[in-house]
Amino acid sequence: MTVSPDPAFLWFNGQIVPWEQATLHATHTIWSSIQTVFEGVRAYWNAEEETMHIFRLEEHLRRLKQSMRLVRMDSPYDPMALVTDLPLLLQRNGVREDTYIRIVAFPSERRMASRGDEEVLNMLADTAPYPSYLDRDRCLHLMISSYTRISEMVMPPRVKSMSNYRNGDLAMREAKLAGYDGAILLNRLGEISECTWSNLFIVRDGALITPDHTSDILEGITRDVLLGLARERLGIPVQERRLARTELYLADEAFQCGTAAEILPIGSIDRYTLGDGGIGPITRQLRDLFRAIVYGRDEATSDWLLSVHVPGHIPALLGVS
Repeated sequence: MTVSPDPAFLWFNGQIVPWEQATLHATHTIWSSIQTVFEGVRAYWNAEEETMHIFRLEEHLRRLKQSMRLVRMDSPYDPMALVTDLPLLLQRNGVREDTYIRIVAFPSERRMASRGDEEVLNMLADTAPYPSYLDRDRCLHLMISSYTRISEMVMPPRVKSMSNYRNGDLAMREAKLAGYDGAILLNRLGEISECTWSNLFIVRDGALITPDHTSDILEGITRDVLLGLARERLGIPVQERRLARTELYLADEAFQCGTAAEILPIGSIDRYTLGDGGIGPITRQLRDLFRAIVYGRDEATSDWLLSVHVPGHIPALLGVS
């Protein structure tokens, strides 16, 4: 028996509806990716509590609103309504495993890319199983890409949009063809910006260092969390600043981070081995603390989670709008 990879229900234009009812004609979506903005949110399953913990949901929804504003996308659907509706969606789908929640705002019925007056704005949210990487010690091997990170002079990097992600996609394809796990992009000044689809940290002489907001990075939510944890919980010196390429090669540790990536240790960059080539002690400290937080095992940060009880049996009509 083949099990469908699609959830039974999704949230579409303000309502929780069966998967097969959330439809648009193919000809109405041809230009949609030009303006589409999105967020990815992780929810973690705590089996002992039978509870899903959605991590930093309000922060993700605020960033979605900012992205919509910067691309001048007016929508009749308030993203903040998902604070109430997403827990219902998780319950309705009976989600009892680590999960990725995709939230997308996009236009349809756009006959030509230049005809903004023909747009109809849509918003959807759906769920898919997505296991955590937080128990894996495998280190990545990255390269510096020949592609340059987009800048404010091209498209605003702080917008989380499908169009912007093409930049990282090209860099990732280049890296894979060259035999690497991924890539790091330089900005227009030849300084470090970020990894493909994730932020970058290095450790050097005991300090945790990451490119600042003027380095054409996405303003990462996981990045912000880790900066705070390093300063306030672990007492690790933190620097947000411009970062030169050769500083990466001299790093004692490095990792990339993001909602999907979580915390992924980096063993080498351009065949320069970092430290002993394995996960470093500061990276491990941050990863262990982060794991405790997202699974709801750290009382000090319980307000970072939206917790949803998902028992083994869900009433048939729960969450249907």
